[in-house]
Amino acid sequence: MAGRLKANLQLIENGPGVRAELEADGVEALLREGDRWRKQLRLREAPLSAYAFSGGHTLTARGVLGCASVGDINIDIAPKFVENEGGAEVWGPAMWHWIAYASGMNMAHLWTSGGVGGSGIADLMADAFLTALDTGIRHGLPVQYASRSTESPYLSGRLALNRLTDPTAMNGRLPVVERTLTRKTAEARLLRWAAESLASVVRSASRRVRLLEMARRFPAQRASLDMGVDVERSARQFPHLVPALQLAMLLLSGRTLGPAGARVRLPGFLCASEVVFEKALLRLVGEAGGKCGLRASKDQFLLAKPDGTYGGRADLSTTPDVAVRRPGGGYVTMLDAKYRVENGSPTSSEAYQVIAAGRVAHTHTVALVYPRWAIGIEEHSYRVVGTSRPFRLFSLSLGMKCFESQARLSQTVDLMTAWLRLRLVDVEPSA
Repeated sequence: MAGRLKANLQLIENGPGVRAELEADGVEALLREGDRWRKQLRLREAPLSAYAFSGGHTLTARGVLGCASVGDINIDIAPKFVENEGGAEVWGPAMWHWIAYASGMNMAHLWTSGGVGGSGIADLMADAFLTALDTGIRHGLPVQYASRSTESPYLSGRLALNRLTDPTAMNGRLPVVERTLTRKTAEARLLRWAAESLASVVRSASRRVRLLEMARRFPAQRASLDMGVDVERSARQFPHLVPALQLAMLLLSGRTLGPAGARVRLPGFLCASEVVFEKALLRLVGEAGGKCGLRASKDQFLLAKPDGTYGGRADLSTTPDVAVRRPGGGYVTMLDAKYRVENGSPTSSEAYQVIAAGRVAHTHTVALVYPRWAIGIEEHSYRVVGTSRPFRLFSLSLGMKCFESQARLSQTVDLMTAWLRLRLVDVEPSA
């Protein structure tokens, strides 16, 4: 396949299938690795599927965002709420920033003005990775001390007493353990793997060359599925590499799961979209709440305990995605992320959990939050029937275009701060 021009294909998450021509080995790889991705991401169904039809296959994506390469096809998977919004050059930058934001990355290193014509998700990720790594390695490559057992005519390092069994047989040489500097570090292994992985899925030939050149700056080491690093610990030794290591760890979370010895590999980066939306909302509300003295967390609330009389065995609890409270004080409101395209109003089943949590936490209000491809936050409210808290249910549509730029994200955080300030003065509505 070397030298052949790859076709670019866009799938919409949970959208209709798209026809593609796949070789039999590509279909086999997609089905095999799709099942592994399902287990890795804890999805209910395979994220990528291929269904045969006369003369080709229909490809579908379920519950994931990201990119993959299958045979001669590069695939970008768009979130469900950007349907009919153009290619990855339109929605790609916002989606990439959204994923990075949800992972907790420092966004100062990632903002771009937008996609380059023909860029896919992998190319956007590669640009961010190369920029971070170019900046980082100017301050030096990661090195560490390693121990090496050897023999020496003089004492260098420390004497290996466990090997000093017969002094008469040493022939003038001492068994020693020397400490030497090596570039074979866990950080170097991860960064090389990330560069090579991105090189396998980018569309741009020039980016592929740059990534492979960057990979060769680090010594070859055996990659493994547990090669992650503790970025906070690494930051103490290599603070200049933190942005690149964060990006590499993000890639590792959606890593290529194809076995190293397989004839056909399925390179790609996939993440569970529902989880990304929940984590991004928690961070956004946390940043907004911090501006008005509030804290956001994901807490579990006990709804009922076993009576004992009638054979109950386990506690009943609920865990909304975001619980907002005063430091050292009571809860102010609850928010639950609902990753679906809102059709005008919440469903009863969606409202049950957050209303139950609000009742236990004794908050005046609760909210359901939905994504939409727009700017800003749209609000609708409902009066909760009953005589106890919560008294009001909000439906908030979060404009996901806020992740297109730093300015738009800041504006959205400010909008959420204003909404939370109003929750501080909520009162029981009059009858």
